[in-house]
Amino acid sequence: MTPLNITLRSADQGIISIDVAGRISKDGWPPNRDPLVGRLGPEVYTSTILMNLRNADYIDSTGVEWLLWCHSRCEQAGGRLIVHSPNPMTDQLLRMMRMDLTLHLAGNEKDALELAGEFSNEHAGDH
Repeated sequence: MTPLNITLRSADQGIISIDVAGRISKDGWPPNRDPLVGRLGPEVYTSTILMNLRNADYIDSTGVEWLLWCHSRCEQAGGRLIVHSPNPMTDQLLRMMRMDLTLHLAGNEKDALELAGEFSNEHAGDH
């Protein structure tokens, strides 16, 4: 299996859209390194991140732990993580582990963009 690969698709108006491919597991990146910060910089968590999992071919408990870590970092920094387009196996695992109660999950990119818009509207008066 291929190691974790994060590709930046776009960054516009506080919304960062990324594709995550390969193995979502701590085996897929160097120890003690945050792959999102390594790829996108330390300010990444202040944004709304649309994370496309369509091409993620594997996720294990350490990968789910990383998603929760990213979610928590976003919440602390004023951003939001929206995970979208998981393949059927990843979707089943996330729901079986009840991650739908914690993570912002969307079935596709269109729904993820709608969630991002709702978040922007909620915080429009904060600035």
